[in-house]
Amino acid sequence: MALTSPDGNALLEVPSAAVATWVERTLHAVAPGAESERLGIDEALAELLAPLPADDLWMSDPWPSDESQDGES
Repeated sequence: MALTSPDGNALLEVPSAAVATWVERTLHAVAPGAESERLGIDEALAELLAPLPADDLWMSDPWPSDESQDGES
């Protein structure tokens, strides 16, 4: 396998039998398409992005409108 990046190149050599064995083991451990279920990425992102009570300070308008809130002019 050849890897290339702006920082350099790498050539990895592994016997194909070892790679085939590894691929077979991973396919038995996690079926194709079930990766996100096994890793819990969706749940982790939801937890990470969930608003916290302190977020209300950041989400509120720092400069409230000059317009009356009760409809008065």
